[in-house]
Amino acid sequence: FLARAPAGAGPPPPGETDLTPGGSGPGAGTCRRAPLPPSTASFFSDIPRDRRPSYPSCENNVTPPKPDVVCGCATPGNQGEWFSCPGDATFGEAQLEPGDTYALKSCPGQPVEVALYPERAQLTSTFTTYGDDPPPSVLFLEVDSVSLASAQRHLPRTLALLAEHGACDGVGPCAVSLRGTSVVGRASIHNQLAALTGCSTERIEGSVATLANERAATPGHTHTVWCPPGRDGKGQVASLLERAKQLRYLTLFGEEICDTGSPWVTQHNYFPLEVDVSLSPLFCDLAFDKCIDRGFVGCDLLYMVEFGNMTHPEPCVGGRPRSELPLEALRGFWDAHPTGPKFAFVNAIAAHRFPVEESLRYIAVEAYDASLAAFLRGMLDDHGANTLFVLRSDHGLQDGPASLEHAAQVEHATPWTNVVLPGAARGAARRNLVANADALVTGFDLHRTLLRAMGADVGDGAPSPWARDLLGAGVPQERTCQEAGVPRRFCPCMDERRDMAPRDGVDENPPV
Repeated sequence: FLARAPAGAGPPPPGETDLTPGGSGPGAGTCRRAPLPPSTASFFSDIPRDRRPSYPSCENNVTPPKPDVVCGCATPGNQGEWFSCPGDATFGEAQLEPGDTYALKSCPGQPVEVALYPERAQLTSTFTTYGDDPPPSVLFLEVDSVSLASAQRHLPRTLALLAEHGACDGVGPCAVSLRGTSVVGRASIHNQLAALTGCSTERIEGSVATLANERAATPGHTHTVWCPPGRDGKGQVASLLERAKQLRYLTLFGEEICDTGSPWVTQHNYFPLEVDVSLSPLFCDLAFDKCIDRGFVGCDLLYMVEFGNMTHPEPCVGGRPRSELPLEALRGFWDAHPTGPKFAFVNAIAAHRFPVEESLRYIAVEAYDASLAAFLRGMLDDHGANTLFVLRSDHGLQDGPASLEHAAQVEHATPWTNVVLPGAARGAARRNLVANADALVTGFDLHRTLLRAMGADVGDGAPSPWARDLLGAGVPQERTCQEAGVPRRFCPCMDERRDMAPRDGVDENPPV
């Protein structure tokens, strides 16, 4: 990867011969973005945190075990079936089935306890240990609904840590904020699909209409998406996780919800998912426990289960925030398999909150900032030499009353996006990534970049004309939204939109 990156740019799209920043091309000029309007979120973030509401602390959220109490326990080996266990039960090798990666204990009137064992995963991949030029492991962490401006307001610890690695002119990890990133659609599915498969929910010139659920597991859904053509002229919705397994990577996938049956996720609805470690059983068991705790009749739609509400959240499990469970699983996965290449995708939902009360809107993501920064610091220190990190959001805030603000509508188009190259990355890859920091880029470009980084061809056919390898070449300053695959109604460039006036939400179609 590190030596191959400059040579992996592939042929330029038709009509473009100069791929260096500032080069000539068919574009109409540099993307001029609208200035950010005043935001109530900005005024709110100026208030000292000790004078604002705070997220519940989980430090005292542990209750001493009571041996005379009958509790419910769950492990992956029981496939969602809870069983009775004593209140002072602890899990050891004897109680766990082969491949059990977690254990839950829920006692009456007490918070549920969680123990993770990522090192016990039974791997379905046969990974390869490489020699002097190994491909990097890839850790793709998505924090839902965070714009670039929102990250600057509410993630100060994480941004400060990334800034420590922002020089990129020496040794060690190289962190670059891709400030010119644009969404390619309104919500998570549109932007995740672009980054994970390189396909679009809207037609792009040169794309092929593809039935997305042809190989997916969820029946009764019909999704047509547009993908790059293969050698046979057809498109295929293959995710980065599927490609990683073909390249003998170990794989992990996680959402902070029970995604079984959910219509709001890409996996299973748009592409099949088969990974070595899935966090879905863990979060489905947690959702079922909460459902039973509330006395609901029937718990068929576990993806709808909420933990508390916007006014009174219930974020704690076993003395730590529930949002730390994926981070703990990721760290354990990396520690357990230090020599094998790994690919992980986790979607965090700390910022996916849309309460009416302004003072409660950002408390979860601000609390997550401390957890995220601590996790990243440890991972960069211990695994930064050969791990490529993608730390990004799919879009800015896109729902709730705040989406009526003009500021939120403008911010929505510029999601927070960062790439951290491994410490062993060579100079050309670093220089190209730094050169693209302010270029107009999208999830399509991330998809192509990660494929190249893992040592894969970009596809079975010609490279996607709307995607660039951000490590292999510079993105032209003249790139337009049309060339980048960005629908005009979501384009952040003022010269390609006739009207960027306030409207009734980020999904309203303005004049184009």
